[in-house]
Amino acid sequence: MKNFKTLLEQIIRKVYRPVVIPLIIFLIIGIVAAFSIFQAKERENLLLKMKDYSRELNDIFIDIELTYNPVIQELLATQYQLILQEKLGQQAFSEDYIDAFKATIRQIPFSTLQIDTINYYRINEEGVIYETDFTTDQGLDLSQHEYFWKSFKQASPGDIILRNLDNETLTGDIRLYSYIKLPDGGFFETGIRFKGITDYIETKGYETFDKQFSDLTIFKGGSNPVKVGVELTQTHRQWLSQSESDQQPVFKLTGLTKGALYWVQQSRYGVYRYILMIDYYHNLILIAIILIGAILLAIHRSTMNAQVKSLCKAVADPIQTLEENMKQFDLSNPRIEQGNLKIDVREIQSMSESFSRMCQKAQDSYEEIQAINKDLEDSYTLNRSLMNQMEMFLDIPQSLFSQKDISELLVLNYRKLQHIISDADCSLVALNSGKKLTFIDGEGIDFHQLNRLNLDPQKYAKKKYVLFKNYEAGEFMQEMDLQLPDSDLSKIITSVNQVLIIPVVSKDDYLGHVAFYSFAGSSSNFSFDDYRIAEYFYSFLKAFLIIKEFSEYEMDIQKETIYSLIALLEQHDPYTKGHSENVAKLASEFATYLGLEEKTVEELFWAGLVHDMGKILISHHILNKPARLTLAEFEEIKKHPGYAYDALKESRSMKEIALIIKYHHEKYNGSGYPEGLKAKQIPYESRILCLCDSWDAMTSERIYKTHLTKEAAIYEIMNQKGRQFDPRLVDKWLEFLSIKSDNRSEP
Repeated sequence: MKNFKTLLEQIIRKVYRPVVIPLIIFLIIGIVAAFSIFQAKERENLLLKMKDYSRELNDIFIDIELTYNPVIQELLATQYQLILQEKLGQQAFSEDYIDAFKATIRQIPFSTLQIDTINYYRINEEGVIYETDFTTDQGLDLSQHEYFWKSFKQASPGDIILRNLDNETLTGDIRLYSYIKLPDGGFFETGIRFKGITDYIETKGYETFDKQFSDLTIFKGGSNPVKVGVELTQTHRQWLSQSESDQQPVFKLTGLTKGALYWVQQSRYGVYRYILMIDYYHNLILIAIILIGAILLAIHRSTMNAQVKSLCKAVADPIQTLEENMKQFDLSNPRIEQGNLKIDVREIQSMSESFSRMCQKAQDSYEEIQAINKDLEDSYTLNRSLMNQMEMFLDIPQSLFSQKDISELLVLNYRKLQHIISDADCSLVALNSGKKLTFIDGEGIDFHQLNRLNLDPQKYAKKKYVLFKNYEAGEFMQEMDLQLPDSDLSKIITSVNQVLIIPVVSKDDYLGHVAFYSFAGSSSNFSFDDYRIAEYFYSFLKAFLIIKEFSEYEMDIQKETIYSLIALLEQHDPYTKGHSENVAKLASEFATYLGLEEKTVEELFWAGLVHDMGKILISHHILNKPARLTLAEFEEIKKHPGYAYDALKESRSMKEIALIIKYHHEKYNGSGYPEGLKAKQIPYESRILCLCDSWDAMTSERIYKTHLTKEAAIYEIMNQKGRQFDPRLVDKWLEFLSIKSDNRSEP
C-alpha cells in the first residue's frame, strides 16, 4: 500500500510540469515582445508629430517677422534720415511720429494674428528706459542683461536692430522688438504684442496631439515663459533635463495602460519642452492575452483534478470525512456519536477508531470540568462582592477626615453603606438636634413626615450598640412607642420585620444613627455579614469621633498657649500689639485667594501669629529703642526667627510652621537673613509671610516711624519687587488688595 502523500505528489508532478511551465514562459515572452513593439511605434508617431508642431510654430513666427520687420525698418530709417538732414532736431520720434508709426503698423494686413498693443521706449546711453508708454518697464536697466546689451553697445548711430520674437523681460509677454541707435548714444525701441498668440500655441498643440498634449514651454529666458497645460512637477523637470542632456526623447511608463514622452527641442526662438501623455489602449490586447493564458491554466487545472479524482475516491474522501468529524466535535454541545469509517486503508481506519475513543474520554472529562468551573464562578462572584465591599470600607476613613460638619459626615457615610448593605426596603439617617430627632436623608420612606412626629432622641440615646433584630407585625411600632393615625406611613412602620440600626456615638454623646429596615413579605433579608459590617462601621466611627474630640481639645490648648505667648510678646514689645493677629489674618486670607490647600492656609495663620515670638528673647531696650539701631543691635534683632524656630521645631504639630517662621526675613535676591537664601530656595509659605509681615509693618504705627498710606505702601512693595519680594506674589498681592478694597466699598 503506497503512502498517500507520495502517490498524490507523483500524479500532480506528472500532469503539471509538461504543460504549465512552457505555457507560462510563452505568455511572458509574448507580452514583453508585444509591449516593446507597441511602445516603439507609439514613440515614433509622437516624434513625427512633435517635429510637425515645432515647424508650424516656427512658420507663424517667421511670417510675423517677414511681414512686419521690413515696414518697421523703413519707418525707422526714414525718421533717422530726417534727423541727419537736421529737419527734425528735437522733434525726432515725437508723439506725432509714434502715433503715425502705430497707425502704419496696424494697417499691415496679417490674417493669422491681430496686433494687441504697440509700445515705444526711450533708452539712454547707460541702458535705462527713461520714457515709455508701457509703465511696467519704466526705469528698467537693460545693461544688466549682458548678453543683450553687449551687441547694442557695438552698434553705430543709425543702426537698426530687428530681433526675433522674444518674451518681455518683466511680464513674459511675446513681442516683436525693433531698435535704432540715435546720435546721442541712446536708443529708440518699439515693441509689438499680438492678440491670442499664447492661445494659438495651445490650440495648435491640441490640434496636433489631441488629448495627449500636456505641457509646453516656449522661449527660454525671462521670468515668465509661455506655458500651456499643467504646471511642471519635480518629476517632469527631472526627465526633461535628462532629455536635454541626452539630446533625445525619454519615455517613461506611468501606469498599466499609460505612459509619458519627454522631449526638449532647440529652435531659433528658444527651447520647446514637451510632455506628451500616451494612452496604450492596445495594452488591453495584452490583458486579453493574459486572461486567455489564465483560462488555459484553469482548463489544465480541471484536467488535473479529473485525473486526481480517482485517488480522492479511494483515499482523500475518507480522510475528508474524518476531518469533518474532527471539526464538528465540540465539547460544549451534547454528546455526538462518532461513527467508524469502513475503508481498506489500514492507517485511516485506525485513525477513525482512535478518534472515536478520544471523543468519548474528552466529553467525560469536559462534563467534570464544567461542574468545577461552575463552583469557581460562584466563588469568584462572591469574592468580587466582598472586594467591592472592602473598597467601600477603605474609602470610609478618607470621607470621615474630609468632613467637618457632623450632618454631612453622616449623610456621606450613609450613602456608602447603602452600596454595602443592599438588601433593604427602607433606610434612614437621623441627627440628634438636642430636643428633637431630625431625619436628614432616607430612601423608601418620606422622612419629612417622620420629622413632623418630633421624636425624642432619648429613645435612641440609650442604644449604645448596633441593633440587629427581627420583629413580628406591629412589634417594632410598639417597642418605639409610636402613636400614628392610619396612613401610608403607619402601614410602612407596622410592616417592619427586620431592623439594623447603627448608632453614631462619641465618648459620651449620642449624635444620631443610620438605620436599615426590611418589610414583611419582602424578599429583602439582612444577613449576619451585614451585621458584622454594621459593627465594624459603628466601632470605626466611634473611635474616629473620640479621636476628633481629643484633637479639638488638644487644638484648643495649643491656641490658648499661642495666644498667651502673643500676649507676653506684646507686654515685652507693646508697639507690635495687634501686629501678629493682623499678619495671621492677612496671610490666611491671601493663601485662600491663591487657592492653596486648607492645611497650608491654617499653617500660614499660625505662622503669622507666632512669627515674632523669638523677639521675647531680644532685649526690651533694643526692641523699643527710638533711635537708629547700631550694627550689633541689628545683628541681635536678626536672631529672632532662629529663636522662634528653635522653640517650635521639636513640636510635632508646629515643626512645619517653624520652618515658615525661620525664613520669613529672607529676601528674593538673596540679601535677607538668617541664611541668605534666594528665589525658590526660600519656602513658598515664607515668601507669602514676608509680604504680609512687611505690608502690616508699613501700614502700622511704630515708635520710630509713622505708618504709610496704602498708595505709598503699594509703591514700596512695587519698588522691592524682585528684590525683597517674589515678583509673581507681588502681582497676586495687588490683585488681592484690589478685591479687598472692592468688598469693603460694597454696601
